[in-house]
Amino acid sequence: MKKVLRVIAIIFMAVIILASIGIGFLIKDLEAVKSNQIEGASLSKLSDGEYIGSYSLGRFSSTVKVVITNHRIVSIEVLKPVTLERKEVTEKLFQTVIGSQSLDVDTISEATATSLAY
Repeated sequence: MKKVLRVIAIIFMAVIILASIGIGFLIKDLEAVKSNQIEGASLSKLSDGEYIGSYSLGRFSSTVKVVITNHRIVSIEVLKPVTLERKEVTEKLFQTVIGSQSLDVDTISEATATSLAY
């Protein structure tokens, strides 16, 4: 019986340690990303073409390709997604940017850090 309790205690401790590591990974760099200031590019000054942009900070690192035609953002493609990407959030963010033709958009609810990382 003591061996069973010991094994259960060891398993419980291992789960607690792994959960702590996982939570630490998820919140690491979160505040730094949220405090990030985005400087938008003036679309009127951009020539037609494809532009590659990157952001790098821990799990929020990403790379996108933006296509500009007639001084308008016509498409945004993820080349390297953030870790633990939520595709529906990414799609909503890109639709908002293309619709507003601006990087100065409100962040997507419950995904502030991800929004800023793109």
